[in-house]
Amino acid sequence: MKASLGCLTFLLGLIGSGELRAGSGREPPTIARPSSSAPAAVAPAPISVTVDGVPMAFYASGSRGPTIVLEAGSGGDHHSWLRVQPRLAAIGCVVSYDRLDYGASGRSPRPRTAVIIAEQLRDGLTRAGFRPPYLLVGHSYGGALIRVFAARYPDDIVGLVLVDPAQEGFYLRAGAEAPGAYLAQLEEDLAFADARASEALRREYLAYETSMAQARQARPVAEGRIVLLSATQMELAEPLRAIWLDEQAAWAARAGARLIRVNSGHDIPRRRPEAVVEAVRSLMPAAAGAASPCPTHPRS
Repeated sequence: MKASLGCLTFLLGLIGSGELRAGSGREPPTIARPSSSAPAAVAPAPISVTVDGVPMAFYASGSRGPTIVLEAGSGGDHHSWLRVQPRLAAIGCVVSYDRLDYGASGRSPRPRTAVIIAEQLRDGLTRAGFRPPYLLVGHSYGGALIRVFAARYPDDIVGLVLVDPAQEGFYLRAGAEAPGAYLAQLEEDLAFADARASEALRREYLAYETSMAQARQARPVAEGRIVLLSATQMELAEPLRAIWLDEQAAWAARAGARLIRVNSGHDIPRRRPEAVVEAVRSLMPAAAGAASPCPTHPRS
């Protein structure tokens, strides 16, 4: 069972990024379709800076305000936020980006652990001129990544929004309490997922257990300034969905986070973007006085 830890988040990353949709001949039970028929907005022009010797691409919207940083889940890039970013641009300087290995960013010369991803993101934000404090928003695996970032750079953080985040306790419990359901989910999805996984996602997956251990060790920061959005229609069979929701609630209680149940599948940023926007709005009073210009050109 140890070898299977993290596979479901790996698969959810494939789903959220669209990796499993093209040419599969069918859709896996975990796919979350956007509920809105409205087209997503076009991303802003990229701002490219050099991090670890390779380009990192950022996409900024807004004119002035707190810096709102969007972190996608496994397999995702700035496209994950196309229904959220334009709405947030009215209230702050909002920036999405492509993690190294993804999108317009270069291939990382270092392993894809959460700590390294946090270091690279902070370096990139600084080089691009995005000033702290940051209000971090992370979806799925991105929720674990922003927890590590916040613990590593607590003075840079004004608040966190965790959007149906992956919780490290889920995988341990799922393997121990529902091994049959857990393996059945894996077998059904892995039967056709493996051939469609990008190299970027594979590299991230290889570091997954290390990254989740780093998230587990990350000391919660910003108590009272954390919102966790929990998808009540998470596309997992019972009892896996119940364990997923329970682990999110338990972490929220430990961290002093406000837990909000959202009637949505896992892909809240595409299906219920307004829920993400309202969660960010609720933390804006904590960011009062943190307004800064929104960069439009790269800085070396």
